Amino acid sequence: AELIMEAGKRMLLERRGRESFTNFAQAMHMIGQVCGPLHKDVVFCSNKLANLLFRIGEVDQGVEYSQRALLISEKLFGLDEYETVATYNSLGMYLHSIGEWEEGFEHMQKALHIMEKISGDYHPETTNIWINLGYVFLDMELYQMAIDCFTIALYRHIGMFGERSLHVTKCYEALGLCYYHLQDFRKALENEEKAHSIFNELLPKDDYRLVSALHTIKDYTAQAVNEQRTLKLQKNTENLFQEMSSVMKAGKTGKKRRFQNRRTNPNILDLLQYNYFKNLQKKPAAPMQATPNTPAK
Repeated sequence: AELIMEAGKRMLLERRGRESFTNFAQAMHMIGQVCGPLHKDVVFCSNKLANLLFRIGEVDQGVEYSQRALLISEKLFGLDEYETVATYNSLGMYLHSIGEWEEGFEHMQKALHIMEKISGDYHPETTNIWINLGYVFLDMELYQMAIDCFTIALYRHIGMFGERSLHVTKCYEALGLCYYHLQDFRKALENEEKAHSIFNELLPKDDYRLVSALHTIKDYTAQAVNEQRTLKLQKNTENLFQEMSSVMKAGKTGKKRRFQNRRTNPNILDLLQYNYFKNLQKKPAAPMQATPNTPAK
């Protein structure tokens, strides 16, 4: 059973999901028959099976495996144990994905509370729970709460791994996504560019994360340019309406005054009109031409 389980881990790293699922299911069945259901490897296999089912969209079945793992983990290890906390966190994400938001949030909040108690604030798993909570709020369109969660995770990752770490890029990309949904494309672009800079420094040029970040930057840049154009057009329109409003107000109050001032301070249109009518007065009338029925006088 241990060899089959190790093979499942290796296949999971090689992204061979179907073969990995088969191995973990077979290993869990064998361990359950030999050692009984209350065994740590049953918890491990159940969590792996739940994760694989979640990836392929079989979330309901994945929730069942995760709940089984949680019950066994609580009986074996108690609440204040890493395996139990990780299961709480995973189950919270699965429940959220099927619309059970309140129950999912309660599980993740419990996981965060226990993890901070047993490992402190600056621990990778504690920070990962903050990131998961941020994505929950993002899905619920509670963008400011999501930004708060991702910002906490960002500062803690910087404190643990430094500013130029791949762990930090997760937070930058998540923050960029939040600002994108808030239509603050400039801040979205700033955060994605920070992530891209770290990817460019630490990853090979053909890595999918670097390529994906570059495409995201192009998208955010286009959105930022369109936003700037829209804001400029709105500002110009507002200025135009203000000018028109001031002209109309001035027209109502100073209409008589302008007509009076035309005699003393004529503008170019007044002069043209004056000269036109003056020339008409000086021009002699055309003589009447004789017609067959009207003799000329």
